[in-house]
Amino acid sequence: NVVSPVMVAATLGVAEAIITESVLSFLGLGFPPDFPTWGRLLFDGLQYIASYPDLIQALGADRFDGERHYLAAGQAEGRPMRVIGVQAENAAPYPPSLAAGHPVTIKTRSTIADGIAVARPGERNFALIRDFVDEVVTVSDDDIARAILVLLERAKLVVEPAGAAGVAAMITGKIKATGVTATILSGGNIDPLLLQRVIGHGLAASDRYMKLRISLPDRPGQLARTAELVSAANANVVEVLHTRHGTGLPISDVELELHVETRGTEHGEELLRMLRAEGYEVRIGERY
Repeated sequence: NVVSPVMVAATLGVAEAIITESVLSFLGLGFPPDFPTWGRLLFDGLQYIASYPDLIQALGADRFDGERHYLAAGQAEGRPMRVIGVQAENAAPYPPSLAAGHPVTIKTRSTIADGIAVARPGERNFALIRDFVDEVVTVSDDDIARAILVLLERAKLVVEPAGAAGVAAMITGKIKATGVTATILSGGNIDPLLLQRVIGHGLAASDRYMKLRISLPDRPGQLARTAELVSAANANVVEVLHTRHGTGLPISDVELELHVETRGTEHGEELLRMLRAEGYEVRIGERY
């Protein structure tokens, strides 16, 4: 007997429909037209919740609202837990929609989290989130870039901007991790060139790349002395620009632009204190 791919596909389709209908009936959510997607998310959600009996708080990004359907399954099951939604602040229709009591269309702005960039909640999505999600918070692109960097460095995971929104909310303090807290990392669909930019932006947002503008007297030895101070602070110079043509510079001064790698905010502040203690006027340049 030979089992054809068509027979296998048909069997799986019937099985999915049965499972989906059973789950939706159990949750009392009706039977929407796109039931295979909903059913799979909710069924997986119940399995996920059952795997973590101590879970009391869960975060999901607004990726077509799938993750929040997924996590809301725990509440529908009767589990006493909080479900929190996270949106990119440049495309966040849920806070005003929830405040208004109905879906609201907003004007979106550019965001690296294009996978969750929506201008208006769907009707069914809005109803589910209104009933099951406890809170919706927003995060900036800088926050998301930092989250991607944290996931790369500490978890060795490549996560796209939309999928890292939940982690962004946690590392920025938008959500306080009380008790066992989980977040969904939804997708690694990120272009290598965008990933390169995001890493650079994330390092800058974490103050691990700094651009310093230093006014120096135009006389020999000043550049060397500045380099000595940076070295003494255990920071690393990546790029140097030395110019006499900066806007507003006195005729007897030059401007030194240093691109420096540091270990983070505290290390960067230590470097600034050392330079200023030596009498140098230091300004932090624009972001990368």
